[in-house]
Amino acid sequence: MTRIRLQPLTAQEILLYVKTDFSFEDAMKLERVPRFVDENVQKKLTDIIIPKMQSDPENILFYTLWVAIDTTINTVVAGIVFKGPPNENGEVELGAGTLDGFMNRGYMTETTKLLCDYALKNMPVKNIIANCSPENVASQRTLEKCGFEIVKKEATNWNWCWSLQQIG
Repeated sequence: MTRIRLQPLTAQEILLYVKTDFSFEDAMKLERVPRFVDENVQKKLTDIIIPKMQSDPENILFYTLWVAIDTTINTVVAGIVFKGPPNENGEVELGAGTLDGFMNRGYMTETTKLLCDYALKNMPVKNIIANCSPENVASQRTLEKCGFEIVKKEATNWNWCWSLQQIG
């Protein structure tokens, strides 16, 4: 049994999430644990993600922020997104981050596995791709544990792929 519940957010919930004043936690009936949302992440959520959700509601799950809630402590521990709907090859890109204070506890591995499993069962995707820098050992370990494979190494970026066919 998993300790994580993935929750895709509505545009209104994202607006509460970026405030970090506990309005999100109160609305979602979560424990009030302080969290920080980087200014760049706030800007992407409000200026890019929400408008895309509103202009393309059919693909809302490919744009929204999915929060990972640890059900044993009833708080958000991580966030994960698809960076848009599948391309012509059926690929979607994944982006994710663990909140401060919750790193190195396996949350991102569990969250990534859950979203990949959800995609397998419910979304028209063939492959999930992810990118990380060669220095980001934590992300590399997470991707390896989730069954992603390196498909290209560049000086500043490594490209990873998880194929839905590999477990089918």
